[in-house]
Amino acid sequence: SAIDTWLIDRMHVAMHAFFTQPAARKRNVERTANNPWGYYDRELTKNMCDWKEIFDVGPDIPNEGLPGAKAQWPDETGSACMRGFRDTLQAFVAAGEQVGLRLLHAICANLGMPERHLDHCFDAAQTSFLRLNCYPPCANPAPADTPGIPASGHLGIHHHTDSGALTVLLQDSQGGLQVMHGERWHLIQ
Repeated sequence: SAIDTWLIDRMHVAMHAFFTQPAARKRNVERTANNPWGYYDRELTKNMCDWKEIFDVGPDIPNEGLPGAKAQWPDETGSACMRGFRDTLQAFVAAGEQVGLRLLHAICANLGMPERHLDHCFDAAQTSFLRLNCYPPCANPAPADTPGIPASGHLGIHHHTDSGALTVLLQDSQGGLQVMHGERWHLIQ
């Protein structure tokens, strides 16, 4: 099933509440060299600085894959708009995982494999994660159809291929995601 509209609405509210907090509060849950989960505003893509802020939440991984990975959660008591942040994100992760599995099953079926052929690759030891992206206003944006590294201006995120097997995107009303097809960039609506 799809993700319930009420949960999508709560997710948008939670993202807005987090990213509108003062920088010092967001940095209380900043990711580190040993822990990839948390807030960050200096990410590089293709060795270029992105014009974005992120908040990543993933599974606690004490020993394998990403040792030291532990979810960090902002203080919900300092702001009324932050109440329920953790519960909302955890509910959204669970719903997103179900959508991801349905998509994976459809992909397998369309490739002529049994629907659940790849389920074992996405068991409890997998490292799927949720990323919140915020693209703050930019006084000098690069043109949206920039084919490579922009000669001037900034991109919210530089051209890249997502890691992992599957990306499920929750788009807000501020479009911007593009895909390259036939040597041209196409805006995803």
